[in-house]
Amino acid sequence: RRNYYYGHVLQGYCGREELYEAFRKFSPADTRVSEFMLEKPPAVTENHPLTGGILAILLEHIDLLPVVSADGSGRLVGALSPVAIAKKALLTPQFSALTGGAGT
Repeated sequence: RRNYYYGHVLQGYCGREELYEAFRKFSPADTRVSEFMLEKPPAVTENHPLTGGILAILLEHIDLLPVVSADGSGRLVGALSPVAIAKKALLTPQFSALTGGAGT
């Protein structure tokens, strides 16, 4: 799957909460995303500890945490999601050993 937004500067965030808010306000179908997106979204840099990213997802009640370049440019380099974290954890040898091979 190709994402054409990686490499661009992060401008905002629009997750389920923002979409639900737009629906609650009965926004017309041609409403621009910029009218209801979170303009200063939480984000972490690519060298940020994973625990900090998980904490940001939980505290900010977001579905996807933008990951931006550590060079300060705001360039989007990835995204962190609870599903991606769980998948990665399930594939680790440590998890597999604890579950008798369920992660393999």
